[in-house]
Amino acid sequence: MKGQADHSIGRLRHGVFLVILLRVVGTVVALAGTLVGIFLFSNADRSEKSEPLFAFGVIFLIAVAWGLGAGLWTLAQILQPRRAEAGSIGEPSRQVDVKAGRDTSRQDTQLLGRILETLNEINATILLSPEQREIERRRRQRGEANEIASGVESDLDAEDFERANDGLGLLRKVYPGHPRCDELQARLDKVRAAALARQLEEKKKLVADLMAVAEFTRAKEVARELLREQPASVEAIALLDRVKREADTFFQEQRRRMYGQIEQHVEARKWPEAVASARRFLDAFPETREAQLVCAQMPTLEENARIAEVRTLRDEIRSLLERHRYSEAMELAGDVVERFPGTAAAEELRKQMPRLEKLAGDGGKA
Repeated sequence: MKGQADHSIGRLRHGVFLVILLRVVGTVVALAGTLVGIFLFSNADRSEKSEPLFAFGVIFLIAVAWGLGAGLWTLAQILQPRRAEAGSIGEPSRQVDVKAGRDTSRQDTQLLGRILETLNEINATILLSPEQREIERRRRQRGEANEIASGVESDLDAEDFERANDGLGLLRKVYPGHPRCDELQARLDKVRAAALARQLEEKKKLVADLMAVAEFTRAKEVARELLREQPASVEAIALLDRVKREADTFFQEQRRRMYGQIEQHVEARKWPEAVASARRFLDAFPETREAQLVCAQMPTLEENARIAEVRTLRDEIRSLLERHRYSEAMELAGDVVERFPGTAAAEELRKQMPRLEKLAGDGGKA
């Protein structure tokens, strides 16, 4: 049942399209014959117009055109799908077909409107004298030029300078010497210069804000992006040079300060702090001359830091023993023996482990 309905719907759609096509063609044939007849009659000499045979020929041509048009309309009326046939396939299918027919009819009506508009233009021009045709041509030329100029103005309002420049080039090419060319070119130059100046100030402010928080990598990216967009700008070139110069100064000062911190910790014999500062320096400046010196000192710094940490833990164990907290002292001693097996403190604590375990087991009673 569904297949039959779809087949019927398709058949009706094709029928609707054929009817509309026949009506459109019939209308075009009738109008075209009429226009050709009028053209022949209006461009004929007086002697030709006075001849009955010529006048009869023109009338016959128009009559034939209208006869063909009427015949096509009659054929369309005969082929128009019957309403009963649409109803035989059921109510839902009939609604679908009617909707499809309306859509097709709307599209073909629009096409017919465009055809009629073109024919009206031909009709309006074909009856004009050569001088009148030239006047009409210039009028249309002015209208098209004004339309292009309006498009250029809209592009300038949107700051789409590439499209505005293309439109201005088209105006110069198609209508050379148009009075608005120089005006639009001056406005394009002015608006583009103002936009570039505004962009330059915005990027300069952004770069300054980034450098204020030491974001020199991002600041360089912004300055390079500005130079790509404005390669001929002296200020853009100077901005990138300034960012590079201030970045170099900042990193040199930061490198000097961080290396000085390592030296201060070494002089104060704060070995763990010295190791931490040295690692931060290597992460920040791995390819510098100072980094090579730090790498050479790292084994000594790390060993001294291990010794300092062992001494600190040993002093903490003694403090726990003095306060009779033997279980905690035993756990901390085991941690030292495990983490620092090669140190003198670890060997000493290993020897004391049985006694510590005994003290921890009997609650401190020797």
